[in-house]
Amino acid sequence: MLNTLESGKRPKGGVGEYQDGVPSLGGEHIGLDGKIKVSSENLRFVPHDYFENSTQGKLENLDILICKDGALTGKVALFYKNEINHSLAMINEHVFLLRTNKKAVQKFLFNLLLSRTGQDILKANISGQAQGGLNRANLLDIRFPLPPKNIQEKIVSEIELLEQQEQKAVEELSKQRQNIGEVISKSSGKLTMLEEITIKIGSGATPRGGKGSYQTSGKSLIRSQNIYDNYFVEAGLAFINEEQAEKLNNVTVEKNDILFNITGASIARCCIVEEKYLPARVNQHVSIIRTNEKALPKYVQ
Repeated sequence: MLNTLESGKRPKGGVGEYQDGVPSLGGEHIGLDGKIKVSSENLRFVPHDYFENSTQGKLENLDILICKDGALTGKVALFYKNEINHSLAMINEHVFLLRTNKKAVQKFLFNLLLSRTGQDILKANISGQAQGGLNRANLLDIRFPLPPKNIQEKIVSEIELLEQQEQKAVEELSKQRQNIGEVISKSSGKLTMLEEITIKIGSGATPRGGKGSYQTSGKSLIRSQNIYDNYFVEAGLAFINEEQAEKLNNVTVEKNDILFNITGASIARCCIVEEKYLPARVNQHVSIIRTNEKALPKYVQ
């Protein structure tokens, strides 16, 4: 079903010295939600002449990108040129780009790879030592269910309709959050330091072994990717065993604890996690804020 499967490269010595040019996308730019994540802080470049002389890795609209190695091998995203505000872009050596042939619809393959079934298939084909990765031979040997093209197109249309509904819901949620913020901004009272209304502020740690030590079930380990403003996202929730959890007992999440992101692009996002995810622990990118009797957790959040 593939017409193109290729990876890219970077100039010898890396791309750290280049402040402009053609964007060079790597695994760190592929989000867990299937979208490209670029910002002025994480965007890297290659010189225009390097791009022009490259024979592979040049991006086209609707290319499927797959993270081919590292801790998050198998992440996929659909590339839209208008999302990066550059007319040209390429991938580096840590990413594959895929283009379908006439047998398959590009967006169908993308949604298949992004699905739980697709992710399970990709992860089952990771090879190599330590964290391992995906190679060209592995990908070409993978078998996926492929319905007739007209059925693929129908499925894609249904997915796009659901995405439109999701976008409307996101916009409505954003509007309601703004309304909440306006209510809070009208409140008055004595300026009080956080330490005066809390009994605990502290972050956790990642268990030894990192992502490779996570379990398929057990105690919840909450990470920054699970925390958004005023709501919790279950996708990507990690699990650790009893022994790992015991070493993180000092960062056990309790009912009504406020979880606050303290590093990276998601810094300052916060929420109160639902009880159904408890007992839980947090890693080093998340801090627990536990209020005392002077303050309501929901108000502080």
